[in-house]
Amino acid sequence: MPKGQDGAQHACRSVGKFKSFESGGGYSELFSGLMQLAGPETITRPYEQNDWVHACVAATASSASSVPPQIWDRDPEDDEAKPVPDTDPIVQLLTVKPNDHQTSMQFAQAGVINTRLDGENIWFLLDADANSVKADKDTISAVPDRIVAFRGHQIEIKCDRMGFPSEYKWPTASGAWWPASSVIHFRDYDPYNPFRGLGKVEVAARDIAVDFQAQRYQEGLLRNGGDPGGWIVSDTQMSAEAAKIAQAGLDEQQRNSARRGDWRMKPVRF
Repeated sequence: MPKGQDGAQHACRSVGKFKSFESGGGYSELFSGLMQLAGPETITRPYEQNDWVHACVAATASSASSVPPQIWDRDPEDDEAKPVPDTDPIVQLLTVKPNDHQTSMQFAQAGVINTRLDGENIWFLLDADANSVKADKDTISAVPDRIVAFRGHQIEIKCDRMGFPSEYKWPTASGAWWPASSVIHFRDYDPYNPFRGLGKVEVAARDIAVDFQAQRYQEGLLRNGGDPGGWIVSDTQMSAEAAKIAQAGLDEQQRNSARRGDWRMKPVRF
């Protein structure tokens, strides 16, 4: 790990997060006209855009949230461990209503989904005024009034000079920075960045992206009546501006044609 502040910031940056997979230049562009018929060109929301990801993650979340939560006063493996009574404020918070917009079951499902997608589930602890709970180092001095959970990819983190997370930003444009002591950060271990998490879906990101592009091509082909389309290739290089002018001329020639708009002039890089 690099030394100094820059190294600390590097260590805290999210790595391996699910990014969109853009189509590159060259031959891949030959299919872009056809595939554009099939919606977005990249996959950025795998839980929404990939049926297998959604089915697997949702099933895991549903199963996990169906287990009644149990809170102990210490490590459950300890012979002297005892369940915390249901009347305890923390138990009430986690098992009845963690926040104003989720039930305890929805909150549990969100935690599993967040972790499967990003390898992280980050809790912001709020007081009754929706501010960060008062905390001194690692000790919370008051029971939170509510807990709001976010995916790791939504949260920006600042680190101290040693590389440890020191502040977490509430995920809005004008969001405030919260001290790490008012945040609980759950994460699946990432050997390449121990301060962030590595999600199961992130590991499969490349395969998911390939599957997405294959589906786009197939859908575009079906919408195009099974016609794979064709290309007229020039021996000379064509700039983007020249292609725009040529396209306008082609559209004018086909103004009264039934296939008007079916042809596209586009510079292609090989």
